Amino acid sequence: MNIEKMKEISEAYERIQSINNDILSIQAAAERLLDSNSSAWIAIDLEDDLINQANLSNWQTTMSGNIFFTTQEKIDEDMGLSIEVPNLVAIEILGVLLRHKQKLISNENNNI
Repeated sequence: MNIEKMKEISEAYERIQSINNDILSIQAAAERLLDSNSSAWIAIDLEDDLINQANLSNWQTTMSGNIFFTTQEKIDEDMGLSIEVPNLVAIEILGVLLRHKQKLISNENNNI
């Protein structure tokens, strides 16, 4: 096996591990929703908005104490969507996300 193929396999393995972590988070959220009897909040932030928000932030660090923090200017426009949904709707949404993540893993496995 050549080095390039080993690198591709290693990168695919890292992507699969990241997807598996997402799946564990989705399953944990679903279990909490099933245990609770209340509503859930779904929030959507678009990548472009997050990048713009990060660009407007002033990042400050201290060398000796390893303290990291950010100060952010006030942003006037709404950067996403948050909506309250019943827990059954949230579980359906988590199911869609779970199927998507499982499909990504299947695609990674087929590409190795």
